[in-house]
Amino acid sequence: MVDEKDEMKVKVLFFAHCREIAGSEKMEVELKEGARGRDLLHSLGEKFPKFEELFSFVALAVNEEYVNSDILLKDGDTVSLIPPVSGG
Repeated sequence: MVDEKDEMKVKVLFFAHCREIAGSEKMEVELKEGARGRDLLHSLGEKFPKFEELFSFVALAVNEEYVNSDILLKDGDTVSLIPPVSGG
């Protein structure tokens, strides 16, 4: 049996091409306590393999602040995945 204290939930918001891949604007993801941004990306890559193409380019924001993938996530955080955009 997994102790609930060993898990946490984060809300993930998907923008632009990330939203197309996920097929949704947002989702809740369960992670192990102590997970980092890169762990979330890995988890999403397992669920949506096309995400792996974007991971070296996607910007990560936690609670509306841009961060790198080493960020330690906390239960209840809101994580935004923002791919590069182009246009004119």
